[in-house]
Amino acid sequence: MSVEKLSDDYLSSLGKKFNSGYFGQTFVEAPSMFKRNGTYYAVFGQCCCYCAEGSAVTVYTSSSPLGPFKTTNNLGNEGHAQQLNIIQFNSTKDRGYGYLWLGNRWQSSPDGIKGHDFTYWSPMVFDQNGNVKYMNYTSNFTIDVISNIH
Repeated sequence: MSVEKLSDDYLSSLGKKFNSGYFGQTFVEAPSMFKRNGTYYAVFGQCCCYCAEGSAVTVYTSSSPLGPFKTTNNLGNEGHAQQLNIIQFNSTKDRGYGYLWLGNRWQSSPDGIKGHDFTYWSPMVFDQNGNVKYMNYTSNFTIDVISNIH
């Protein structure tokens, strides 16, 4: 995995001086990146290419979007999904942000149509040091969000 700064028109990279260099394992896919409390999180897993078993994901952190990144932990694969996205939302808890991890559950549809495959959602929980806790499987959960509707 590598993070690069793009030109102002987003059509090209600014080159090696604006590049994180490679970090993490090779042959990875489905990366997500977000910033929380001054720390940048890069989260991605091994390629599984529509595999039914899904792929475990690893969390890397840095104080800069261009690194250097350090490995913090593996979130597991209890939901048998491949990472799709991480959603940040306004939470009523401490008037801060909450985070949801989304993963594709490939080959899960009863009718076999790829567009009908299920998506696994899981809340991301952080410890007092900012580390994302291992994601145990959950069949349901409740989140409290602040609505932006006026």
